Amino acid sequence: MAPTPDQELPKYKDLRLEFEARDLSVMDRISKRMDPKQQGVLLSMVTPGGWAQVGRLRTGDVVLAINGRSVLAIKDLRRVLNEMEKKKPRFLVFKVLRDGRQNHFAEIEPDWSRTE
Repeated sequence: MAPTPDQELPKYKDLRLEFEARDLSVMDRISKRMDPKQQGVLLSMVTPGGWAQVGRLRTGDVVLAINGRSVLAIKDLRRVLNEMEKKKPRFLVFKVLRDGRQNHFAEIEPDWSRTE
């Protein structure tokens, strides 16, 4: 069975934090030299000058957790961000894998008054 092409993987767009993400593909894991079982979601686009970029997230980062809550796939990202929208914490701390090997933390102070 052939791997699912990148363009067919589940996607998510966050207008408040200004990024787009999708599930990791087999090719992502190969090109970034990740463990074949690595989980998380790939930031496929970070809006220049947007909240995600201001918080130092980058296109290509792999989100592993937000405020200590695991993000294994797009469904988890949606769930965690929905929970955070209800709680409205002052900061969101993203744990990401950068360049396929280096853990990095990015802190974002969302504008919860802004609607998506």
